[in-house]
Amino acid sequence: MEKETITITIYGENIDNDFKWEDWYEDAKKIIESLGYDYNYVGIRTQKLNSGKVMKLSRNEKKVLNEIQSGQEIKYISMFSLPQDFESASFDYDVMIVRNSQFMTLTVNKGDFNKIDEQKLLQLLSKYVNNVHGEIYEMDRYESPLIYASKANPASFFKSLKVIKEIS
Repeated sequence: MEKETITITIYGENIDNDFKWEDWYEDAKKIIESLGYDYNYVGIRTQKLNSGKVMKLSRNEKKVLNEIQSGQEIKYISMFSLPQDFESASFDYDVMIVRNSQFMTLTVNKGDFNKIDEQKLLQLLSKYVNNVHGEIYEMDRYESPLIYASKANPASFFKSLKVIKEIS
């Protein structure tokens, strides 16, 4: 796990479109695997299920799929590839993919970014949102790229932030 990460975050309209969550989930798994990692932890929040913290996939995937297939509103799904000895999912991931009602984001170790076909990835993710726009940016993982993606703080708050590319 490297200190520096690269993140692709996209925003747009209809990102919380209910009928495409299952397809997105399967595509997100393929993205993690294409980077050479195992998808092994998940977080989810629906009306019925609020994991609160990440859950081991091997014990909980059926529960997650049932929530997706039930048709109820999904607040977010977070998917991770975490090392066996991780201490904090927020900082120890090799790959993190999150979808909520505001954005979709993929964060990887900086050294793994060259494994991504950027055009293919953006084309894949744009299936789930209209009027896609966003950014590709580099950031220290301890400054939390997910917080930047959520626009909780202004860009000037993040000392290590380097916007690589605007997506429109």
